[in-house]
Amino acid sequence: MNSSNKCYQKYIPLSVSSLSCPLNCTTAGYQIIEKGENYPLLNHPFDYSLVKRRGRILNEYQILYITEGKGSFASQSLGKEVEITAGTFIMLFPGEWHNYYPDKEIGWKEYWIGFRCNDEAFPASYGFSKNFPVIRIGHHSAVSALFEESCNAVEQEKSGMQIYLSGIIMHILGLVNYLNKNITSDASALTAKIRNAQLLLKERCEENLSVQDLASELGMGYTWFRRKFKQYAGVSPGQYLLQQKHLRAKELLINSSLSISEIGFRLGFENMSQFSTFFKKFEGLSASSYRINNVFNISEAMEEE
Repeated sequence: MNSSNKCYQKYIPLSVSSLSCPLNCTTAGYQIIEKGENYPLLNHPFDYSLVKRRGRILNEYQILYITEGKGSFASQSLGKEVEITAGTFIMLFPGEWHNYYPDKEIGWKEYWIGFRCNDEAFPASYGFSKNFPVIRIGHHSAVSALFEESCNAVEQEKSGMQIYLSGIIMHILGLVNYLNKNITSDASALTAKIRNAQLLLKERCEENLSVQDLASELGMGYTWFRRKFKQYAGVSPGQYLLQQKHLRAKELLINSSLSISEIGFRLGFENMSQFSTFFKKFEGLSASSYRINNVFNISEAMEEE
């Protein structure tokens, strides 16, 4: 397996000899979905096909680990759609409708392993159930490495592969259970700090605020703060600040009489050219076109009323 590729998948036909294993691996893979890309990148066999609007039902278990980005997940027993951020682990159950996909504006990186197991109590022993299929463990290189090793194993197809893969699957589930049970109050305190950082970046997006200064205000080293922020939010704090400037720019273009250059200066851009490049990169059209289109739509709607 070439780890530099954006995606990899393999499906494993079960042999008679493999059925003696406690678990039988059916598939393993990963894919990196960039911002704006369609999901999924790969064409899956019919029984595994995932269509965003319809979701799917599998006849096996699957475990997924989202290591970058963010998106959404829903299942029949969960009864609602929940946000998925980097560092989230998900278990899919056989016969259970589910749906998941990355945020189109951000993308994500996912690993997965599929397996069959006749012991219905097996997931519960690792802390999973249909009502609690999502565990947020953060980014752990040891977990990612186990998923990557499963891809290597299915690619090489050496003798004894199924026994080896069943061990990897149980190792992953045991490690995730261990990490989940040992999340301390420090994690809650860190989450509160990251949420506070998000709020400050949103409220102060018009200020000349640097991410380094914000980290210092929160009593955190910049490198550590940046890493933890990205694990929680799916994007770096610098990128998150730019997203908030973009949202504020759109609001000002529609709801204020400020000129485009005044809006740019208000949001901390040095000149009109810098702001124009920034806005077009995020929105896909110029600030002037965005203002004309949206002001026209609002005026038209008011006239119809």
